Amino acid sequence: MSQRVALGFHGAVIRASNVSMAAVLWSRATGLPVRKRSRGEIVLGFGPEIFVVIRKVRRGEAPGVAELHLAVSGSSRLRRRGKSDALGGDSMRGLASGVVLEVREFRRAPGPAWRRKRRGGD
Repeated sequence: MSQRVALGFHGAVIRASNVSMAAVLWSRATGLPVRKRSRGEIVLGFGPEIFVVIRKVRRGEAPGVAELHLAVSGSSRLRRRGKSDALGGDSMRGLASGVVLEVREFRRAPGPAWRRKRRGGD
């Protein structure tokens, strides 16, 4: 039996009525830059290692935390039952106290939407 080691939370999805205002507040509080904007959603972060998604509240939803993403290592369960994802990991999702908990083990390079953009001579 392998032991799963939690490395820490690396992402969160927050539902907000005012996406722009919430993104400004989260960016100031965390220091995370705006990574991308789309209709009804702003993503803060540097890449898949740490991110915050601010998403517009839909009808019938309440503002607040919608998802938490936990990074792990050494999970044989994810190897057997996990699903490959765009962040470069194998992951499993489940509902925990009304919040979706996504458990992910990074295994490969992230997909194009999550790759860091290089600037200058970096």
